Amino acid sequence: DSSLPFFLIVEATEAPVMISPQNGGAIPAGSVQLSWEPVLGVPYHHVLLSDQEIVIDEDENGDTVISGANIIWQAIVPASSAEYGAWDPSGFFNDMNGTPPPLVPGPVYNWLAPNNSGNNPPLTRRRQAGVSSFPVIDESGLDAPELLLPAPDDTLSAEQISFSWSAVAGASHYHFYLSRVVDSDESEGAVGVFDQISGQTLLDLPASSLMVDSRYLWKVFALDETGQGVASDSRGFVYE
Repeated sequence: DSSLPFFLIVEATEAPVMISPQNGGAIPAGSVQLSWEPVLGVPYHHVLLSDQEIVIDEDENGDTVISGANIIWQAIVPASSAEYGAWDPSGFFNDMNGTPPPLVPGPVYNWLAPNNSGNNPPLTRRRQAGVSSFPVIDESGLDAPELLLPAPDDTLSAEQISFSWSAVAGASHYHFYLSRVVDSDESEGAVGVFDQISGQTLLDLPASSLMVDSRYLWKVFALDETGQGVASDSRGFVYE
């Protein structure tokens, strides 16, 4: 008798410790190199950056539950550092990342780099050593755009949805960013599904071909010629 071979993965008992940026320390606008202490025997790390607070808790079974994240970039890397916005070497998240939004003043960015056992998202482990965070120094001097339409918490069903926001003095272009709220293994967060850079303050989105029944969040970045800028508040709506 014989059987097919199978892989047995032993989960590491340690989680990576974040090194840089220093937790709570402000960084200049632009990109950022994220680094952490590698865990012995762990071949990959799944790096996630959120522009909202990431809350780590435990359920009644003692399993880790992650909530609150609005993930703006992620990658699986065979290293102990990664540059925000860089190409994902695993290939899983490049389409989802789209054009990662610029790091701007206002949000406190949260990030994690959990262990990953096999260069594949389902093999990302939940064990965490905590969340690291950093703000960005304001150097642009721009005002934040005001979101106009759709209205907050609206329920929409049209094949095409028009988004609009106020013009910002000194802005050379805008970066529209749409994310979908998702639940996975009792953890809740949001992931990017569409982004577009435009010189206009109006965007017509072909919703029926891009969206499913779900709750969505959107925001707009006003940027100057150097790519620095500021983000609007985030606004939610439901698409059916």
